[in-house]
Amino acid sequence: MSSEESTGPPWIAYNPDGSMHMGGVPDRLLHHPEMLRRGIKLAGAMSPGVVFRSIPTEDPQFVVKVVDLDTEELPIYERLLRESKAPRNHTIPCEIYREGHPLLIMPYLLPLDSFVLRKCHSLRRLLQIFQELAEGVEFLHQQHIAHLDICPNNIVASLREHLSAHPNSGLVPERTYIIDFDTSRQLPLGPGDQHAITLPPTQLPPPNDLTYFDPYSWDIYCLGQVYEGAIRVSDFESGLRVVIY
Repeated sequence: MSSEESTGPPWIAYNPDGSMHMGGVPDRLLHHPEMLRRGIKLAGAMSPGVVFRSIPTEDPQFVVKVVDLDTEELPIYERLLRESKAPRNHTIPCEIYREGHPLLIMPYLLPLDSFVLRKCHSLRRLLQIFQELAEGVEFLHQQHIAHLDICPNNIVASLREHLSAHPNSGLVPERTYIIDFDTSRQLPLGPGDQHAITLPPTQLPPPNDLTYFDPYSWDIYCLGQVYEGAIRVSDFESGLRVVIY
């Protein structure tokens, strides 16, 4: 692999006329030796140049992410995956491919909003999801890791059919997982002691256009926004309001 090919992301696909195909999969990934060895057929980009999904009609389905080595994502995943058996660790089970440029290879799971719609048939179940997300964020903070981009797009959940497609992955049925640590930070101090930092670009807008924030408090604020969104897509908004108030 040349020095040019070893860099990334983004890994951009191109149309026959030379224009960029932002939803496509680059040849270097389509013909990547690890994709060929595993029989992973990538169909398109979930995040152009960075995250790619396999063909939806074929099982098992995978997501492949090109790691940005200018971020802390790789060492964060290395730390969290070493603690994969910790009951409060909600890091998605994934593999780190290390030959050439590092890739994250993980099962394709259900986005949070879809999971809420399919599986929240009671207020109790919705509150269980909230508890899982809270303990996942708490686990990160205990490791002095601030996610910094908690949002519905960065939370997925497993169904029982995912376990049958990925029997040796370590997935737990109907469990929520936190993904995407490319803007996350490993911090010297824990909650209550860590000073404020300048926030990276985030999918949820900060209140009052603030850009300087306690990183752990920012995660909790974002988690509250995720809860609010999940309540809206569920059928239990009025019931939950009664519980809270």
